[in-house]
Amino acid sequence: MKRVLIFLIFLSSIPVVYSFPAINEIMYNPSSVQGSDANMEWIELYSNESVDLSEYYLDGKKLNRSFSGFFIIAKDKDSFTGHYGNLDCGIVQSVISLTNANDVINLSTLDYQDV
Repeated sequence: MKRVLIFLIFLSSIPVVYSFPAINEIMYNPSSVQGSDANMEWIELYSNESVDLSEYYLDGKKLNRSFSGFFIIAKDKDSFTGHYGNLDCGIVQSVISLTNANDVINLSTLDYQDV
């Protein structure tokens, strides 16, 4: 029993590391204080390790970047940086359109999917 307990403590101390991107945060309905709903929508991705997005698609649109840590996909990059400033992460502009209710965002490759 003591060995099992020690093994479980050991397992719980191992950090979780994954090398695929995950959708971390979504701004689908910004307040009017932040700016126009049409310009201020964005999606934040996160990965613990460097990820090459050249094989990834966001809602069917190919992503051609590499990143590690946080990565922002903004509908309007200038509006995003105007409100949030220059963050210490990659920020790209992409044609995204998020409805304010009942929308699905699909980040996928042939082998991986995060919805």
